[in-house]
Amino acid sequence: MILTKIITKYKGYKLLERYGNYYIRFHGGKEGDMLCEIPISADKISKILENPELIKEYIAQAKTKTYWTSESFYKIGVVEYLRYFIKIADEQIKKTYERFTRHIDIRNEFYQYVMNETFPTVQIEVASYTAKQLKTNYKLFPFQAYNCLIYLREMPKQVLKDLESGNYLLKIH
Repeated sequence: MILTKIITKYKGYKLLERYGNYYIRFHGGKEGDMLCEIPISADKISKILENPELIKEYIAQAKTKTYWTSESFYKIGVVEYLRYFIKIADEQIKKTYERFTRHIDIRNEFYQYVMNETFPTVQIEVASYTAKQLKTNYKLFPFQAYNCLIYLREMPKQVLKDLESGNYLLKIH
């Protein structure tokens, strides 16, 4: 399912609509190739469409409000996905994101999934499973599959048992 609609492109920036919200996407971070997004309000869309140069101004404003680090962009991307697509409450978002930060590699791959809406070609494997395999073999949603990778690391015997018995979905927290 494609969640992201590109509204316009301008000098390496993209104005996107996703989850009923708007974002400016660009490549940044220390890695240089990291997809980064900042949320923007709906009232700025028509202004940007009339004058695409405003994208740079809105990014400059965002730099004064956000820590401009890869960690901040990971958090923005994952939290926006949890809040607006998965639609879980703020307290659960906080707990979920904390769980993801205990496993940075899984969090980073999940972020890549959120940004690209596809599984990366090279994937993390936990207990002989990738998120894509979990999604396909156990009919999990992508978020559930990445969450399952975390639980496979933290309590592998229990999760493997639950997967094989078909009870994993009943036990997702």
